[in-house]
Amino acid sequence: MALFFDKLQEIYPTEMNLITTKEKKNWGLSDLCEIILGQPLNKEERLCDWEKRPLTDSQLEYAALDAFCLVQMYDRLKQIALEKEMNFDHLATLSMHLTTSQWKPKRRFQGMRSEKGLDINKPLPIQHFKVVIDSTLEVQGKQLRQMGADVRILDSSDSPKTAVEISKSEERILICSLTLFRQVEHIHPEAFCFKPVNKYGDHTSISSIFHKFNVQLNSKSILSRCMVCNSPECIKLTIDDINFLQEYNKNKDPSILNCDTETSNFTKTLSDMIKSGKKIKFKNEHIPGYTGKFHAFLCTECGIVQ
Repeated sequence: MALFFDKLQEIYPTEMNLITTKEKKNWGLSDLCEIILGQPLNKEERLCDWEKRPLTDSQLEYAALDAFCLVQMYDRLKQIALEKEMNFDHLATLSMHLTTSQWKPKRRFQGMRSEKGLDINKPLPIQHFKVVIDSTLEVQGKQLRQMGADVRILDSSDSPKTAVEISKSEERILICSLTLFRQVEHIHPEAFCFKPVNKYGDHTSISSIFHKFNVQLNSKSILSRCMVCNSPECIKLTIDDINFLQEYNKNKDPSILNCDTETSNFTKTLSDMIKSGKKIKFKNEHIPGYTGKFHAFLCTECGIVQ
């Protein structure tokens, strides 16, 4: 993104005057967010205890924020390019090639193999990105879900053989830790080894997975899947919807679910869920104080509000 931004400024200095920049330097993600989106990244969660499990919701959101911000910055720059008739797509492709050409690994990394039948030269929409992921990489699995990927997270009791069987039978890319990779590479050489911490002790972003498999992100897919059960059947809730769910959970009064011509689509959906035996549960305790500042969703598959 930094290279792409510099190229835009270099080739279209007049058009890019819409964005006020500081003195040119090696841009970090937080710098670019402040310049392009008008607000820097909040780094408070960086100091939290990342070894403690389970991670808090705010930690999960922080971990996925870099990928989300990249999508937002890309959309903002593309909007400016369209308004100013800039050759945006050409520069994006050029910058991608320049970035790739600058990365010259000394040796072939383990797990850096292409999945059979997967053409990584073609962009793969995030909603079509299907993976099964090692239980020790649960955090990364949930981050991928947040971005809209179809992610099945293995149980800690699942054997290496089970992981391979799921990968093959469901046509999912197997993403595993180094330990699991060493156990399956002889029977499933297409598995991808992801190291959550690099040799410098820094956390590895899931953007490396997107880069490896040429996954195309889009803002519409973000938070489109249930973080608990992976179902794509999630509906966005309004403040009125939240209040309605609170009232129903408090009184368990089925009469408020009676459908008539005035009933909203949400109430009809909720009524169908209750009739099928599904229970409505709130994942987070703070949702009852929901003010509309953050998005809330209801999974129609498992009934969890998140």
